Amino acid sequence: MSVTKEAWQITIENEVHLVGITLLVYDHLITLDTEIRCLWNRRKFASAYSFFLIRYLGLASNIPTALFRFAHFPCLGLSVNRLEAVAFRDGGN
Repeated sequence: MSVTKEAWQITIENEVHLVGITLLVYDHLITLDTEIRCLWNRRKFASAYSFFLIRYLGLASNIPTALFRFAHFPCLGLSVNRLEAVAFRDGGN
């Protein structure tokens, strides 16, 4: 696979991931008032704990994924950017 094609695929993948995270955070924000009113102020049953686990585990697992997908750590000499890895692997061509 050519570097250009692979770089394009990585860019599209990153953009789709960013859209997904944005929608997830937006959903959490617009439904938070209903969640507080209906779930936080009543007795907790197994269904409420399951709801919290599923809802916040999905959000919590996407935060480190996004950080490592888009972040650079120059102070540590680390870069996890896949586009740079592709360019480095192919000698910058």
